[in-house]
Amino acid sequence: MSPRQATLFHRHKDIFIVRLVRFVLLPLFILFAGNAISHNAGTALAGGITRSCDSLIVFEGANVNNYIKQFSGVTDSRSSFDEAGKMLALLVQLDGLYSQIGYGSLGYVYIKTDGDDSPSCSNKQILERIKGERCCSSGKLQDGKAALLLSGHFQRVKDRIYLLTSVEFLRKEMEETVSVPSFAAENTQTSFITQMPRVTVSFTPRKFTRQQLDQVANDYSDIMYVRRKPSLDEQPFKLEPFDVDGFSYYIEEVKTDWIKIRSYGYRLPSGWVKVPHDIGGLGLRELLPELYFMDATAVYLQTRIAGPALSPKRYNRHLKKFESLMKKFAERIQGTGDRRALGFLKSMYAALLLERPGPGLTKKEIKQISTVAAEAADLLPTSSQARSLAALTRFASMSRTDVSSFPVSASTLEKDLLQVLSADPANIYVKSNLEQLWRLRTVKDTSKSNWQNKKLTALRARFLGDAKVRKLIRKQPFLKDKRIQQPVEKKKLKDGI
Repeated sequence: MSPRQATLFHRHKDIFIVRLVRFVLLPLFILFAGNAISHNAGTALAGGITRSCDSLIVFEGANVNNYIKQFSGVTDSRSSFDEAGKMLALLVQLDGLYSQIGYGSLGYVYIKTDGDDSPSCSNKQILERIKGERCCSSGKLQDGKAALLLSGHFQRVKDRIYLLTSVEFLRKEMEETVSVPSFAAENTQTSFITQMPRVTVSFTPRKFTRQQLDQVANDYSDIMYVRRKPSLDEQPFKLEPFDVDGFSYYIEEVKTDWIKIRSYGYRLPSGWVKVPHDIGGLGLRELLPELYFMDATAVYLQTRIAGPALSPKRYNRHLKKFESLMKKFAERIQGTGDRRALGFLKSMYAALLLERPGPGLTKKEIKQISTVAAEAADLLPTSSQARSLAALTRFASMSRTDVSSFPVSASTLEKDLLQVLSADPANIYVKSNLEQLWRLRTVKDTSKSNWQNKKLTALRARFLGDAKVRKLIRKQPFLKDKRIQQPVEKKKLKDGI
């Protein structure tokens, strides 16, 4: 073989090896890692990687996948702010490495856009790829699992730069609902089912300077050291998370104050990383308080997805974590967008309190839930879901406190739900809950008020003519005594339903 042929041979061999690693071995490893993320012996594992808009990855073993889209720049100095947007999004991904350990299986994907404004990088198409409705992504979100997407852009107002961010979340093939006990009938299981508010929130614009970002980046960079063993006595190796490919990793093991990472990138070392005691002290969350919102939402989703698999002790641990994150966000709200976000968190909190495992809700507990739901409705005045949840929990609290107050509390709930329905006529959950309430009134309302008038009878018939409403009603537990149910059945026959 001549020298020229030998040179060409080695050049083609190198190109082949690089392509083999990049397009075959690395995707296979990523797929393995994504499926490996799971709840294992009570230890939460996580993984993170960098992808472009049209080649996303879904960690199929993760309960929640967090997507952080590179923040876009302003038009007059685009390249400068594209770099800032990249660094800020990478910091968010890195922050998630520490902040969510111990609260469920997570995937963190940094979406690298590099100024791509094409439709393929729109939030709508990204979410469609995550759900598997559009090509192309490696894996797809499993039914019941959740995804969060954080995106944002810089905007110049006179001589100041502001960062505008938003968060969207979805659960695959599942309505986000919660069951509210009525407490109207003793020794029976009677409840309502209501939708949770749909979470798509735009936060209050934040004043932003490059100096702030550089300081935060330095703070994170100062703690990024990898060791062969979980000990400060071990030789440290510097880990640079802001390279061209981003910080791509998989958490293999978790110990007290330490996490073991395996890097996807050949230039990044693998090993043990010390977890900082105060993640908030590194400055990023003062720059972006919405990270508290994002983490709280992830804890909420993890808790609801895990459901009965969580012991009461672990459930309460998740609940305390959520409470802490919600409080920290509430201390930093700056405007209307943040107040709406707090309203979403309050409604999530009410749902978690309703589903807390135990012997049953006490009067004090249901009163607390009612108060939290009312606060959520005040912060989300245009949300029919938040107003409905507030009305139902208020009814439950009144019934739990004094069963004899049923006629008054039922009349109040009916008015509240009809008002919600007037603003949201297509809300089938409100219709089914009204029917559930009317069935309860048929057997429990001992007052002499003539509430069953012709107008109401016609309204019930119209609601029950909707197959979706009938399906929801069948899901709602009602009184077990057949003697009680019988008048309702006769009424249905009389109405021809």
